Amino acid sequence: MKQGRASSESDKKETHLGGFFSISDEAILERRGVDALNYLLFLRHLIFFLAIISVLCIFIILPINLMGNYVRGKSLFSRLTIKNS
Repeated sequence: MKQGRASSESDKKETHLGGFFSISDEAILERRGVDALNYLLFLRHLIFFLAIISVLCIFIILPINLMGNYVRGKSLFSRLTIKNS
């Protein structure tokens, strides 16, 4: 009975976001199968891609947009919109 309880507690720990990145691919394949592994690999790659794009936008595209002077004398919010090109 304790053994079943321990496995359910370890399953609960794996549902956290930290477990998403720390669990090995072999463990996912063994416990959940090929479909789950492929889906989680897709999510990992998507998160990595979006992180790179976010850094690119914050440090390169946003300062370029702030240098635009199409909207003068307006609030800071209006300078961050797409109309300021």
